[in-house]
Amino acid sequence: MRKRKKVEVYSREYFILCGIGGTLSCGLTHLLLTPLDLVKCNVQANPQEFPNVAVGFKRLYQQGGWRLLVRGWVPTTWGYSLQGYGKFGFYEYFKYFYANLVGKENAIKYRSLLYMSAAATAEAIADIALCPFEAVKVRVQTSPEFGVGLTDAAPKILAAEGLQGFFKGLVPLWCRQVPYTVVKFVVFEKVVEVFYTFLGRPKSEYSKGQQLLVTFGAGYIAGIVCGAVSHPADTMVSKLNKAKTTGGTMAAMNEIYYGTPGHPGIGFAGLWKGFGSRVVMIGTLAALQWFIYDSFKVYAGLPTTGGVVKKETVGRSANLEATR
Repeated sequence: MRKRKKVEVYSREYFILCGIGGTLSCGLTHLLLTPLDLVKCNVQANPQEFPNVAVGFKRLYQQGGWRLLVRGWVPTTWGYSLQGYGKFGFYEYFKYFYANLVGKENAIKYRSLLYMSAAATAEAIADIALCPFEAVKVRVQTSPEFGVGLTDAAPKILAAEGLQGFFKGLVPLWCRQVPYTVVKFVVFEKVVEVFYTFLGRPKSEYSKGQQLLVTFGAGYIAGIVCGAVSHPADTMVSKLNKAKTTGGTMAAMNEIYYGTPGHPGIGFAGLWKGFGSRVVMIGTLAALQWFIYDSFKVYAGLPTTGGVVKKETVGRSANLEATR
């Protein structure tokens, strides 16, 4: 059996493999959670018909069974696979880039700021790829009469609204995803550090299986926190992508929040519709994403993410990863 070639950390191949791990991580998990996401979007966008998650599941299942509950799975899989590549791949790259920019000492001393900067930059780029698919996904999930999937709904959006129809949700998507990802990565990195500090032994002394258990636990904690932080923007994204609008994004958001003479706005309380289901979904989602991502890294011969940071572990690239 051929021995797998060792990949140098922070090499070009390393970043590509991290991107592939992110594709598997985000694409697979969002695909699996499509039914819950479908119900959550309808609770946010159609609260009169879907007042809560339980009613939403029951009503949608009665209308079309499991086939209806996976509506939107194609744009979901494509969109979040591309986003995952950018989110994780660029996070690893910008973590390396910013660490070299500020130097070893500062990279360790201010590592939380470094994690925040890398995560925000990576997510801002990744969301540009996600946004068109998210627009199609939300439209087919919350307006079944509009289309049944990517191939029929996308041309309709393009014909009715032009490219603006695919990207009108980009600003609120950034408002949802950038804080979400910053919290997801920073909390994860810090919780992993705390876990290994509490356990009392260096990360390198634990088996890969044990390290992956730490990954899963830290991922779940990070998911719960970032789900709460990003929920209001998630609601606004669902509302924006459901409605056909001709004005700018800010005008549409004001109309949704404050309402018009004929249609009342959702107000502050409306921004928190579907909060319970989303926290459960995001906690599970984040834990699975980190677990799949680090499992792929282990398979590829790369170290798992995070760990206790010590100055002596820092090499030529201001490495913030613990040793294997």
